[in-house]
Amino acid sequence: MLRIGRYVGSLRNAINRLKEMKGLEASPIIKSISDIANSLYFISDHFLLLNRIGAYKFSPKFINHIDLLSNLFWGIECFTNLIYDIIDYYQNIAEVQSVNQSLKKIENTESEGKYYLHLFKLTEYKLIMTKKAKLKMDMLKKIVDISRCIADIPVRFFSI
Repeated sequence: MLRIGRYVGSLRNAINRLKEMKGLEASPIIKSISDIANSLYFISDHFLLLNRIGAYKFSPKFINHIDLLSNLFWGIECFTNLIYDIIDYYQNIAEVQSVNQSLKKIENTESEGKYYLHLFKLTEYKLIMTKKAKLKMDMLKKIVDISRCIADIPVRFFSI
C-alpha cells in the first residue's frame, strides 16, 4: 500500500551507488540525484493520493504546496534521468566503436592453416558480436527513455 517499496528501493539504490563510487564520476552522482528526487516525488505524491481518495483531507493551501513540490521533484528526476541517459548513450557509442576496432583486429588476423587459432578467432568474434548486440539494445533503450522523458515534460507541466 502507498507504494512504500518504490521510494525505499530508490533511496537504497542511490545510497549504495554513492558508497561504491570511486572518485568523482558524473554518471553515478546524476543517477543518485535522480533516484533521490524520485523517492521524494513518491513521498509527496502520497499526500496527494490520500487527499484525492478522501482518506485524509488536507487544507487546499497544503495540497497546492505539496503538488508544487511533487512537480518539482518529478522535474528534477526527469531532467537528471535525461542527462544520465544522454551521457550513457554517448558512452555506449564509444564502446561500440571500440568493439568495431576489436572486430577489425580479429578479421585481419591470419589464421588459415592454423585450426586452433581459427576456432579461437571464431569464438572471440561471437563474443564480441554478442557484446555489440547488447550495446545496440542498450542504445535503443536509451533512445526510448530519452523520448519518453521529453514527451512527458509538456504533459506533466501543461496538462496537454
